[in-house]
Amino acid sequence: MSTSLALTDGVLLLTCFYIARGPAASVGVRLALGVIGLAAALGVLKFSGLAPMSGMHSFLSQISSVAALPLLALVLLDEQAAVSVSAKFAWVFLVVLAAVGLIITTGLGIKAYGPIMAAGSVMVLLVGLARRGRFRQGLGALVMLAGMALFVAKVSVGNFLAPGDFLHLGMALGLLGLRPPLQPASTARAAAG
Repeated sequence: MSTSLALTDGVLLLTCFYIARGPAASVGVRLALGVIGLAAALGVLKFSGLAPMSGMHSFLSQISSVAALPLLALVLLDEQAAVSVSAKFAWVFLVVLAAVGLIITTGLGIKAYGPIMAAGSVMVLLVGLARRGRFRQGLGALVMLAGMALFVAKVSVGNFLAPGDFLHLGMALGLLGLRPPLQPASTARAAAG
């Protein structure tokens, strides 16, 4: 049982729920956050000792890495993409990437594929947001990358914060920074103009 990991997974779960329930969240954002949030919920159960969810938590964390984060990056960079506005296309995209990811990581044994896809998706998102002048959201992507880097480097703070805590908190804070504006950009431009 790891209390800090259960708490930080809980923070990630609540963050995903908060953003997905927002009025500006697209279908693709909601699906990606649903997968990430479900992995976090299973993490809360696993790390609190309430239920032995180790296998399911690992499985959904892997799906989050190889499919949900790439989906999130795509829908945040192209709000008009089919995967952003159509549940059918978003699900197809997610399932295909998840299947490919599982074949590569489990079937071929290339375990580094998940972390590479996760970090690569967030890097593409960071660069894409910066090129579009969306620096607040870019800062969110940077925070996510920092959390991933601290996790991979196995940084911990005594018995207080484990490497996974940095991943959970980096994801949660980063997602808050990435969340869509409260009003569509076209409305904001019209109000400013």
